[in-house]
Amino acid sequence: MPQYIIGRKGNQPFKIPPTATGVSGEHAKLLIENGCWTIEDLESTNGIFLRDDKGDFNRIFKMQLSEDAVVRLGNGGYHSYTFMLYRVLAPAGDFSYEFMKIQEIAQQLISLEAKQETVASRNNWIARCSGIGAVLLCSAASSLFHINIDLGIRYMLIASAPVLVGILFQGDAAKLKEIRGRRRKLLVCPNCGRPLSDYEIEQRQCSSCKAK
Repeated sequence: MPQYIIGRKGNQPFKIPPTATGVSGEHAKLLIENGCWTIEDLESTNGIFLRDDKGDFNRIFKMQLSEDAVVRLGNGGYHSYTFMLYRVLAPAGDFSYEFMKIQEIAQQLISLEAKQETVASRNNWIARCSGIGAVLLCSAASSLFHINIDLGIRYMLIASAPVLVGILFQGDAAKLKEIRGRRRKLLVCPNCGRPLSDYEIEQRQCSSCKAK
């Protein structure tokens, strides 16, 4: 039943950088039992934070997690330390498992972004063509229901239709921005935390710190 005390004075099989002053001497306990990974805050000064699917960190105190969960010791920034739980089992300097998981996340985000771009393109086309729809609607109202729409109102409907329909789809750009923001937060080097390029992810190596 492997158990690790993680911190600047802990027994984890990797070093906490001297710069990570926000990490307590004995910051957290990690227990691996029957394939279950449980991390617990040992009343640290700056807490433990779990990274979610959007790349945001939320504080936890004791939780059962998977081996590929990414946690941060400390409030964030230069004085904290972030790592994937699997790091306690990986050979020193070997980040191949982390890079494999990063590639999986990258593929998921690429697929998600492509789908959202397709939706945004379709909705943009609909908005542009909505003026024609307004013309057809006015014609149908006149021929089928004998409703005579004033010429000025017709022009106003035709001109405003793309704007009004565009407002309905204005969330598309926000969704794309959110997906791309997740890329910047999630696709980072497991060693130095620098955002990775597509080439680095493909090669499974950080060009800055040379982790691989």
